[in-house]
Amino acid sequence: MWMVYDLCDIGHSFILGFLFPPLWYYATFLYIRNYHDKDPRERPGLAASAIAALIFTAGVLAPAAFWCLLSHSLA
Repeated sequence: MWMVYDLCDIGHSFILGFLFPPLWYYATFLYIRNYHDKDPRERPGLAASAIAALIFTAGVLAPAAFWCLLSHSLA
């Protein structure tokens, strides 16, 4: 049980998200489900992970959408 809690810690979930981005989505899920009510110290890290997930998603989807539109317009 301590390992799950340790992975949800402020620094760990944010930093490990750079190696394994789905961890940001897991932290976002915890943030939405008000996990930080159990331990208020988690709130900044979970919020940072939610913002990182949003930026990562936009950074992946925007170029993919642009490439898709560009490839269809050239065909």
